[in-house]
Amino acid sequence: MNNHSQLAPTINLVDVLRGIVRHKLLIALMTLLAFGSSAFYVNKSSYVYTTQAQILIENLASPYDRTQSSADERTDTIDDRIVLSQVSVLKSRDLAVGVARALKLEEKPEFDSLKGGELGTTQKMLLALGFGEDPRLMSKAERALKRYFSHLLVYQVPESNVVAIKYSANDPAVAANVANTLVKLYVESTAETRLRPTNRAREWLGGQIDDLRKKLAGSEAAIESFRAEAGLLKGSTTTLNAQQLSELNSQITLAGTARTDAEERAKSINELLASRGNVDESPDVLSSPNVQRLREQQVSAARAVAELSATYLPNHPKMIAAQNQMNNINRQIRSEALKVVQGLDEQARIAQAREDSLRARLEEMKGSELLANQDDVKLQAMERDAAADKALLETLLLRYADASSRQNLSTQPALARIIEQAAPPASPSFPKPGPTVLLATLAGLIMALGLSFLMEVMTTTGGSREQKQAATIPATVLKEPVLVSAPPPSPPKPSVMALAKLPSLPNSADIRELLSATAREDDYGLGEAGSQMASWAAALPQSAKRRQVAIISWDTDIRDSSLAAVIMARSISSLNLRVVVVDLATHGSCVEMFFGLAAGPGFVDLLSGKADFTKVIARDTESNVHLLRFGFTRDDAAMALLAQRTEVVLQALGTIYDVVIVHVGEASENTHELIPNCQGVVMLASAENQIEAGVTLNSIKTENNVDARLVVLEQTSLSPVKRAASA
Repeated sequence: MNNHSQLAPTINLVDVLRGIVRHKLLIALMTLLAFGSSAFYVNKSSYVYTTQAQILIENLASPYDRTQSSADERTDTIDDRIVLSQVSVLKSRDLAVGVARALKLEEKPEFDSLKGGELGTTQKMLLALGFGEDPRLMSKAERALKRYFSHLLVYQVPESNVVAIKYSANDPAVAANVANTLVKLYVESTAETRLRPTNRAREWLGGQIDDLRKKLAGSEAAIESFRAEAGLLKGSTTTLNAQQLSELNSQITLAGTARTDAEERAKSINELLASRGNVDESPDVLSSPNVQRLREQQVSAARAVAELSATYLPNHPKMIAAQNQMNNINRQIRSEALKVVQGLDEQARIAQAREDSLRARLEEMKGSELLANQDDVKLQAMERDAAADKALLETLLLRYADASSRQNLSTQPALARIIEQAAPPASPSFPKPGPTVLLATLAGLIMALGLSFLMEVMTTTGGSREQKQAATIPATVLKEPVLVSAPPPSPPKPSVMALAKLPSLPNSADIRELLSATAREDDYGLGEAGSQMASWAAALPQSAKRRQVAIISWDTDIRDSSLAAVIMARSISSLNLRVVVVDLATHGSCVEMFFGLAAGPGFVDLLSGKADFTKVIARDTESNVHLLRFGFTRDDAAMALLAQRTEVVLQALGTIYDVVIVHVGEASENTHELIPNCQGVVMLASAENQIEAGVTLNSIKTENNVDARLVVLEQTSLSPVKRAASA
């Protein structure tokens, strides 16, 4: 038996390799052509030398060259954005002009595309067609800059703040000089860039300082004038009025203290005289010279009384005289004590009078001090403004001094430093003669092999396609679709089939034999009939839900409708239309077997939620047709869902595919529920059952308003297979 895969284009790898060998002359010529072209290119090309310089982007400022304190200094953190910005600066035209001017690039022949004076014919034609810029319209400096930019490469080294500058030139010394000059000018430009804000700040500070000096001088003059007018003359620490008030207050305190002290001392002496009759314990009385002298006499008189009392009685005249002398001395001491009291009273009176006088003076000065305080408030406000101007002036002077000390360019820190100078390369970077010729030769060989392989594949697939177009399916004849319009006198009884055991199916070997026979000869004309069915289906009116065609059979073998669905789908797919076959044959079908697919979950499993869409859809092994299998689940719940949700699923498929072929299988009373919104219906029937099939088809046409066609099978399908099996 032959394999059924002969229907499709078959590629034999051994035959393809043999065919490639037959093209050995083409392969050799293309390889030699690539070798010669690359050798000629290497020989005629000018050598290019590439060198590299590197700079490190970092903040080189230190605390000693800042114009402000570290607390106010902005931290310039270097990140990738800053590094990429500096890469753009290195590519800028201003630096390029500086490099060209420093090295006089416009005078070097390498940097002048018109060094020969005229353009070649090919270049003129390209310029006439609008390709490129005309160098004749540029100056020598512009042509030099164009050459400069075309050979410059500036990039950031990954994961670092290092920027690499590569330059290529025909002269190694020129390449190194250009790279080194560029990095040198760049580093100097970053220092100049930092110097410009310093100069601007210095100029601004100078103007502000002059204005503040004038303003501060006027403020200080106004303060002194106001102080003189208001009489707010300054003392050692404060104003004179305040000093006078403080002194008066101190004098009043001293006067009150003196008065109180004198009164207390006099009171103490009087209390001693009243309670004891003597003033032996009063320090004020005892300190009096008269009292001290009388105290000496008192002691002498007391000694005399004591001596006489040892000899005489108290009534003795000497005792009486001595006692009288003693009493006289005591009276004198008392009289002196009273004088001391009078003196203390006089001191208290004088202190009271002074205190009263001072208080009166204080009250007078309070009134004048109130007005002076108001003037002092104004004076303090003026002094605060002047002090603020003075502090600001001192700050600006300090910053002006800092800015002045950094006027020199050499004192300015740059934003980058050179970490690698470019050196003249010893060997050219392009072209590399050996690698260039080798790679070009290999490329030519690969292209020749690929072209030979493509030619062999096209030859092989072309022959297989012609064989496939001539293939037929035996045992089935599909005549021109015939529309049956007249029903018979008595309508047939609807055929209702239960879900019983499926009829026996041919094994895979039988199906391969069937399809092989189809490829060999068109005994029954099924290939032509399939093309007619596909043309009729493709010509159906296209609705908003795309085209939907149903295939139904009437009392025929289940393999007939299955094979018809496969043939129609593949024929429509050959018209470059997207086709899907939906198998809704509840009593069984052979669609997936004819498509060369294994059994799997399908439509009913999708509706039951037991499988998703990716598991129920499959692709034909011989074409781009997709198949939505019926599935495994066949319980009552799944059948109920099939009747309820078929229309929704078919509508969804209609938005994806150009043609939806619904394989219904054997007709039943529920057939109309499985073909909603179909534009066409094909009914398969045998010759002896065509009248009953026509009645059913008319009923479907009337009920569903579709274009219906009847296909009469002249003999039982797959009979050659059955005969082969019986043999």
